Amino acid sequence: MQKHQKYFAITDEDGRLLPYFIAVANGAINEMVVQKGNEAVLRARYEDAKFFYEMDVRKKFSEFRNQLNGILFHEKLGTMLDKMRRVQNTVTPIGLALGIKEDKLHVVEDAASLAMSDLATAVVTEFTSLSGIMARHYALRDGYSEQVVKHNIL
Repeated sequence: MQKHQKYFAITDEDGRLLPYFIAVANGAINEMVVQKGNEAVLRARYEDAKFFYEMDVRKKFSEFRNQLNGILFHEKLGTMLDKMRRVQNTVTPIGLALGIKEDKLHVVEDAASLAMSDLATAVVTEFTSLSGIMARHYALRDGYSEQVVKHNIL
């Protein structure tokens, strides 16, 4: 909303989003026409977001991992799945070298197994700024622990 349409969200005193926004226009305008137009644009964006979210939640978050194979990281370094596997293969040796206890190491390994998976979701493909935010949401929704999400490399 802020980035693409240059609107400012309104929140209550606790920081919760309210169903209002402020838009700034240059020059003389017909306020009602501009208001209705802005509302229509926002409504369409939220409908898009809802559609993509509903597509995503038909799958478990971990199922997006293999779709990273279709996202190029770098032509000489492979896909995002290749990158994620390198991260996953690195966390255990590094964790052991750092003296991380086995129960914490398991948390890090679980987080690494999900790393970057939200890049393959429909929501993040359409709304790239939600990368990481959606990873957290989808991981918690699928029952991953707060520890995995909190100490994640998602």
